[in-house]
Amino acid sequence: VVMYHILPNGMEKVKKACPRVYDMLRTVINDVRGKGDKAKVDARFKFIPRVVTGPFIVRCAVKETPVIMGQKVTQAYYSGDNYLEVDVHVDSSYAANAIIKLAHAYSVNIECDMVWLLEAKEEKELPERLLAGVRLSNVDFSKSEGKPLQGSQA
Repeated sequence: VVMYHILPNGMEKVKKACPRVYDMLRTVINDVRGKGDKAKVDARFKFIPRVVTGPFIVRCAVKETPVIMGQKVTQAYYSGDNYLEVDVHVDSSYAANAIIKLAHAYSVNIECDMVWLLEAKEEKELPERLLAGVRLSNVDFSKSEGKPLQGSQA
């Protein structure tokens, strides 16, 4: 699944609305562009999933617990003048891959919220604010033309 989240008015609107989030995001972008400490960037992106509706087994497997993505799965970062790309390799973690495969099997019966934010590392960065969010509903992966997940039936 590929998702794009766009700042329609760019970073200047973020700077005006919430300077601390702007500073955090600018630091991450600078670390990515400058080939800085990848561990610092890995420690910033937080993900919170929530299964709104779905089979009991999926709701049990997908915890509504925030997770620092870079500590659980491999991520790659790319940045340019108008973008920051975060590639999340969920198949790099046995546990994450197992949960994705389980959800994949029941996908036409699932409604799932996913939100991303930057982890606050200092008190001055609190409270945390959402960067992006999406709700996926009744996704039918059988109609996709992508590569099937390892171990799934194709």
